[in-house]
Amino acid sequence: MKKSLEFTSSPDILVHAQNTLGEGPIWDSATNSLLWVDIIPGKINRLEFGTYTQSEFSLNGMVGCVGLTDQHRWITAVERSIGLFDPLTNSFETLLSVEENRPRNRFNDGKCAPDGSFIVGSMDMDEQSPSGALYRVCSNSPARVLLPNRTISNGIAWSPDHKTIFTIDTPTMLVMAHDYDLQTGELLNPRLAISIPDGIGFPDGMTADMDGNLWIAMWGGSRVTIWDPRTGEMIGSLPVPCLNPTSCAFGGENFDTLFITSAQVGLEPLYLTRYPHSGDLFAINLEGINGESGFVFKE
Repeated sequence: MKKSLEFTSSPDILVHAQNTLGEGPIWDSATNSLLWVDIIPGKINRLEFGTYTQSEFSLNGMVGCVGLTDQHRWITAVERSIGLFDPLTNSFETLLSVEENRPRNRFNDGKCAPDGSFIVGSMDMDEQSPSGALYRVCSNSPARVLLPNRTISNGIAWSPDHKTIFTIDTPTMLVMAHDYDLQTGELLNPRLAISIPDGIGFPDGMTADMDGNLWIAMWGGSRVTIWDPRTGEMIGSLPVPCLNPTSCAFGGENFDTLFITSAQVGLEPLYLTRYPHSGDLFAINLEGINGESGFVFKE
């Protein structure tokens, strides 16, 4: 386990995407592709590395996140609904909806879990009220609330042994840990893993490496921070050439490339001039640091 991480270079611009609110990158090993979403215009982006072809898929509503399934479809959170999107036919099959009495809520970050479920959080679009929740979605069953009272439900990651889940509710500036029951998906033994200090940005999306460290995109902080959740210590800071990095994920053949999404939403012209790569997709090879291959939703 590395006690500190130092970087000699910044991430490269992989795609001049200029996303409004780029989020949720995931690596698809089956197709050698990276998926990510642009939330506000309701788009899923795919970059195929074999041909370096970029595709864009539009859905009817804001897209919070996307994940892979065992049937080669994508589980997708659109507004307050979860569904299955088929990129071959551009068809969307709704599985369930939540919070229909909360029109100012929408789904935000989500990830497929090691047990084949989909863990996804909702948020108040005004970013003021703890009216959201973290849900567990399984095939052919209703969504189950795991954690209530969340304002901006965000980053999700698991420890390498899959026994611990880490979650973020951005305004709290905290990363919480729970024991994760692989049989039931129940969250047990809540505890504080990391307290983010003021002045380095707000914790947004995150991922974990195989050493058990957490990589957290810092909204407003122009960086991805790296933490040891066993000690609560920050062990590294990776500068990113944009103001608002939003999320990060490992991918590539050896899962040693870190992909980073970003946003330009809400930035005044002065900041867009200062950070012209806001909304772009970034990548950096981290030789010797590997992430997990990721999980799929069991349809």
